Amino acid sequence: MSNLRDTIEIDSELKRREKGIAELRKSRRERRLEVKRIQGTNSLPDIPLQQTLPMLKQENVSEAIDLISTHLFYSKFSDVYYVYNCIDLIFIHLQGSEEVVFKILKLLTNIASIDGSFDYLLKVDHTFIIRNLLLSQNSNIRTQTAWYLSNLILDNDCVYPVFKKMGLLDSLQTGLQLYYQDIGYCQKIGFLIGAIAKYCDESNNECSIKSDNMEVELTQKTNQITTVEFKQSISPTNSIYEDIFPLLSLLYPRIESINTTYFILSMLSQIEINFKKLAKSIPTLYKTISSGLNSKSQWTRNYCIAICVNISDFNQKYMTRLMQQSDFFRNLSQTVYLSSPSLFVDLCYVCSNMIAMNQSVTPVLLQVNLVQRMIQKLSNFDFSENTDSIVDIKIEFGWFYLNVLSTSPIHQIALIISNNLTFKALTIMAECLIQNSKEFISTFIDSVTKIITELLHDDSELAKNFIDILEESGVTENLHKIEYSSDEHTIALNKYFYVIDHNNHLEDK
Repeated sequence: MSNLRDTIEIDSELKRREKGIAELRKSRRERRLEVKRIQGTNSLPDIPLQQTLPMLKQENVSEAIDLISTHLFYSKFSDVYYVYNCIDLIFIHLQGSEEVVFKILKLLTNIASIDGSFDYLLKVDHTFIIRNLLLSQNSNIRTQTAWYLSNLILDNDCVYPVFKKMGLLDSLQTGLQLYYQDIGYCQKIGFLIGAIAKYCDESNNECSIKSDNMEVELTQKTNQITTVEFKQSISPTNSIYEDIFPLLSLLYPRIESINTTYFILSMLSQIEINFKKLAKSIPTLYKTISSGLNSKSQWTRNYCIAICVNISDFNQKYMTRLMQQSDFFRNLSQTVYLSSPSLFVDLCYVCSNMIAMNQSVTPVLLQVNLVQRMIQKLSNFDFSENTDSIVDIKIEFGWFYLNVLSTSPIHQIALIISNNLTFKALTIMAECLIQNSKEFISTFIDSVTKIITELLHDDSELAKNFIDILEESGVTENLHKIEYSSDEHTIALNKYFYVIDHNNHLEDK
């Protein structure tokens, strides 16, 4: 009875772990944005809002805004609800001097960074902000306005439709044409368009019908199914995509200087049908993505990897087109050097998917030193911490390196094993076995067992070295610790230990 209970607990834990990994991988595609907040200063005293908010009714509005902003910074916006109650009064002063307007916009930008703030801010009409302040002759004011609107749109998907009715699209197009030389402004406009693109998914698909009159014919096929036949042609469109593309076409020719254009592309590429439209409309799209991987800008590299993460889950033809770019693999390899933990995880994910699509990718990744650089990069991470970020790295690097091992020809396996980086990689793999899915563990056992078997046939000395590395890195020890409720996994594990024992038996002779 005890064994049955243990088996159920093991199986339950593995299912829970696999579900967690599925959610983790899903988040690669459903990348969410963090709003941007302006950092405060400690130059002013912290005065309670009960004393500063009444000052908005007096002449010293500029001082009042400074003190309100300072207090919210000190209090980490914990009592912002007091400001919500006076939001009408704050908006009135947007008709004031440029100095006051700019300060108010900075305050509103920070307020809009708080979850749920749209509920209060949208109670005030934003038409003046969208049609006037977003096109202000003052660069600081129009740029800050774009920042504020971005934060508000990111707060909830109901905001953009409201702003659209107030003329946001016309103002954006006018602003890009009127102030095309203002790079800072255009950058913020790019981010604003990207914020809109966040909501450009299947839920926004609409049908545009080009005729007021339409005949509908109902045909009864069975008792359960009724088909509807339309006499008029209906073309499905994505309204947000159609809204955004004219604006994107204004920014795209200047993508190198306005890198938030990459951000728009990364948001639109979350949905396959949108990326298909982009690729069809922009002949240089794949070349642009590939070149962006080698950008000096961290943001540009991040956006390009985000695009790769998205399309690596789509139809194979899109990633194949990208891999055909002459500098793609070289630029991808260079990206490893400057990757943050989250970007490193994304790189592992993209490379794993590429190998899964086409096994001939593995020799190319080795040729451009990407695999070696990925292993070296592991030294930059503190694996003693069990944070979500570190667990993420272990899981995705595990899949990446497993795919490399399982798809490499035996002569390349020999080169990999001879490399002094192998021990470091397998040390991480040992930890992956503890924190990864049942699918990963079984695939790992099968692949490593096959490698050892082939090496024993071709080069027994190299096989011995590989087995020693597996033992010294902790892989074999951790495989001993793993229990399974499935006979299939038990058989696979037994094969692994049989091969190792067979090698030890040969050594004894």
